[in-house]
Amino acid sequence: MKIRCEECGYLEETTVSLFVKIIGGAMPVGGYWAWTAYLFAGTGFALPIVVAIITGGVGILIFKEEIVQWIISKGYKCPKCGAGKWGAVSDEVAEELSKKESHISDLEVENLRFKQEASKLRDELNKKDVDLTSFINKQNSSFSMEDIEELITQLEEKDSKIEELLKDNDDWKAQKDAFLAAQEKAISLFRKRFKSMYSSLEITDKALRTIVRLNDEAQIKLEQQFMLLQLSPQRASFRDNIHGADVKEIGFGTSGRLYIRKKGNIFTVVVVGDKNSQDLDIKYLKQAHKNH
Repeated sequence: MKIRCEECGYLEETTVSLFVKIIGGAMPVGGYWAWTAYLFAGTGFALPIVVAIITGGVGILIFKEEIVQWIISKGYKCPKCGAGKWGAVSDEVAEELSKKESHISDLEVENLRFKQEASKLRDELNKKDVDLTSFINKQNSSFSMEDIEELITQLEEKDSKIEELLKDNDDWKAQKDAFLAAQEKAISLFRKRFKSMYSSLEITDKALRTIVRLNDEAQIKLEQQFMLLQLSPQRASFRDNIHGADVKEIGFGTSGRLYIRKKGNIFTVVVVGDKNSQDLDIKYLKQAHKNH
């Protein structure tokens, strides 16, 4: 689990070292029980929460609200912006947020470059305007006014083009924000529907982001596999395990692929992809869900 600054988005791992830093003591010497005694006395947490902090993994998510409130109560400030408002996010969500923030950062850099180029072009046009005025002043009365008007028209057309480009850039940003908002709304609707229809399935946000972009035919084929997993998992067309990850593959439609993990009677849909995304999907699965 990670904690996320609600002001600037900074992420920090909830390791034992973080709690030691917040408590303000020295690192204890010893094994598991030394750490347990140290944190049990220093944080005031109940023993199950202390054990979850030390062991990490899914267990710590169970007590995320208590842990976050404790961090806030201790006045721990964000190293990046100095704010003291924190929230808890899973490692998977943290990874998605990091990718999105990186993409937004790239867009901001590109937008800045665009504005700098537009400003440079505007300066060049202004200079040409000054040069034109100076040139006209040096000419005699035989200089054609039609020539002057034509040059001025050309300058105005170029200036208008700059304004249009800047307007298009703003429109593009607005459309991008609207798209992201619509995508999140669609994901929320799919999550609710799948939860009510397929109680034995858990579907990650990463998988849902792909599902909402599938066409109608592919979604029908996908849900046929969901129905088999729900009602008759022995009939699902499982393929071989993904080498290096504790994940099985199921095909759907023409080239679709589901990547599934099973724990007890629950199937987790980790990733949804197709033949084109297979290499990247398998690379992600080997990193996120290694065989132990």
